[in-house]
Amino acid sequence: MKYKEFLSLTDEEIKTIVHEIFNTEKIDNIKRDVEWQEITCDITTGGWSDEESGQFSTTDELTLKMPTLTNCGIQIDFSVDSDDTKKWRQFCLAKGCNDYLKDNPYIE
Repeated sequence: MKYKEFLSLTDEEIKTIVHEIFNTEKIDNIKRDVEWQEITCDITTGGWSDEESGQFSTTDELTLKMPTLTNCGIQIDFSVDSDDTKKWRQFCLAKGCNDYLKDNPYIE
């Protein structure tokens, strides 16, 4: 397995995993920040409801980072369950976005 820079994930790769985790209706404004080593995007999710307005969709800003031992790499204004953070960690590893793969002398 080869190391891949986190910010080199394609828009399609980001859309695929974000949709899988959050069941999004729409994903817009995917941006990469080289200084902070993060990817941000706007996600619209539906299926929310309240007594006042009934069913509605909402848009939130999502920040993605390469997961570490102490940080799952997902920041958003609502809670993300452990199954979803596991998916994100597995996705990044499968794509080669893991610091343990970088300059690893044990990988041929």
